[in-house]
Amino acid sequence: KLVQSDSTPTPNQEKEFYSHTFDKYVHQTDSKSSTKIKKKIAQKKKNNSKGQIICGIEFFSDRNGEMANKLLIATRAGGCFSLNLLLQSWEIHNNWDQFVFSFDDAKIMDLDPSTGSCIGVHPSGERVLVGTTVGWIVIASLSKNGDTQKFAFSCPSYRPAQSISWIDCVNFLVFYACGAVIWWQLDSAARLSAPKVLHIMTLGTSGIPLCHAFDSARNNMFIGDSRGNIAFFNLNRALASGDSQDTARNPDKILSRVHDKEHVTGITILVKSGVVLSVGNDGCMHQSRLDHGDLRKLIRIPIPNVTGLRHVWNVRQPNGDESAVIGGYYGNDFVVFDSILGYEFLRISTGGRQRRQDLFFGFANNSRKNSFLYGAAVVVGHKDGSNSINFHFSHQFNDDISDFGCIWQKQDINEFYSI
Repeated sequence: KLVQSDSTPTPNQEKEFYSHTFDKYVHQTDSKSSTKIKKKIAQKKKNNSKGQIICGIEFFSDRNGEMANKLLIATRAGGCFSLNLLLQSWEIHNNWDQFVFSFDDAKIMDLDPSTGSCIGVHPSGERVLVGTTVGWIVIASLSKNGDTQKFAFSCPSYRPAQSISWIDCVNFLVFYACGAVIWWQLDSAARLSAPKVLHIMTLGTSGIPLCHAFDSARNNMFIGDSRGNIAFFNLNRALASGDSQDTARNPDKILSRVHDKEHVTGITILVKSGVVLSVGNDGCMHQSRLDHGDLRKLIRIPIPNVTGLRHVWNVRQPNGDESAVIGGYYGNDFVVFDSILGYEFLRISTGGRQRRQDLFFGFANNSRKNSFLYGAAVVVGHKDGSNSINFHFSHQFNDDISDFGCIWQKQDINEFYSI
């Protein structure tokens, strides 16, 4: 039975009805859009999971005192791999973040591998140090003798670790973004003892320490930072009475804005003259000298056409004098050349200085008149998350590079590997 209502909706009731219907439609539309966006993000993450983020790459040699014959790669997924350049084969090492014991309490740590930031391979090629953004430094073995133990140590309040550099087989430097460099020393007699702190050097500038040069004869340290400054430390100077070895040292001298406000990327020392050479992203080479314990500026030499300098090496000339060989960028090309004669030794297309890379370069008997050997590895990231490693070498992979002084024919090789 149908009953017809005589009542008709009022204007307010119509407005309320249409408003409720519109809000319901908008809510449903927003929910669908949000769901689609979440699905796209999840799909993108799934598609980008084909590779591991590289936190460190370094050439090294497993034969003491010889040129590099392997390349080590550490990732932020805990992976540790080495490529044998002669055999063209990968070796998978134990994850650097798993089963790590702390030197503090001898307990297994819960390390987050995504905090990996840098690596430094021991001169013997048997061990590697992995630095993290939270300040922990992990010692991991690379040898094949079954040594799988890993240990971690840190210096409280110093973080994150930016880079690691070995001075010799027992001494190494860790560069921290907080503006400090710590000199650590291993106990050669006790393989599993915690490294001890020899020196804590704070720059006292707003920059991040990037590079160094150490004069072992005079025990002088020179450190360049990201704001164009060079700090000088006389490590023979005794600390104030009552200070412990963990007390931070202040610089004996700071040369401010030597390279304007650009990064200081390389420092070396001419032993005979005592001249300190530095290069930076300002495209200039700067000379300074110690004068009765005071570091003084000498001269600034612009290098034409370069967009950034990265390395400077001290190389002997045929007459025994020392000279500087410089590595830097001409656009996307990495070039190594003599700073005095302008002779260009090599030119490599790397795709730009923003890419993670490593380079080794050397002359036979450290003399410029002899043959030279070089190798470069450039990491190229892809959209799917994987990485390709582009190799450039002056020799074939299967050459015996231990006697590199006899190499005369230089062939540019371009090889690719993916990880």
